[in-house]
Amino acid sequence: MNQVKLVLEFYKVASPLILAEEQNKWAADPSAFAELFRMSPIESAVWERIREARAVFYPQYPVDKFFADFANPVAQVAIECDGLEFHLDKASDAQRDARFHELGWTVYRIPGLLCVSEYNLLEEATEDEVQDPFTLRLIRAIADQHGLIRGNALHRPIEEEMQACLRLSAQGELGTLGIMP
Repeated sequence: MNQVKLVLEFYKVASPLILAEEQNKWAADPSAFAELFRMSPIESAVWERIREARAVFYPQYPVDKFFADFANPVAQVAIECDGLEFHLDKASDAQRDARFHELGWTVYRIPGLLCVSEYNLLEEATEDEVQDPFTLRLIRAIADQHGLIRGNALHRPIEEEMQACLRLSAQGELGTLGIMP
């Protein structure tokens, strides 16, 4: 059985359980089925950040005729990792996002370079402090915004700069921060 069929079979069984659960609780922890989800390097980096943020997202979740890189189907929130290989066609991405929006989903797009970056775009940390990487902060903000942190815990109020990044990401324009070609 090919990879797509395996993932579809998994979610055929798991989706009713997922949809019956609260949006900030696991119905089926995808880490237990990691061999099903073959992720690209940028998806793997984002998955690591999702786990670190304690956010409830499912990898390669089927939505209509598409797969969301990461999704919480209860809250109808998706995160797309925009690597160059699969996202060269901006018109196709726009049509895909439009379909997600028609179905009531919010889609956040993270450019591939940010997916794997340890860099913090918003603040300069002093020598004595370590600032969380931008992608971790963005995922926490997305999860906080939609109540997707396990155990209802909010990390902290979402600062104004990160609110702006959330808006840009939801518009597929996060690359306009000046780090993308």
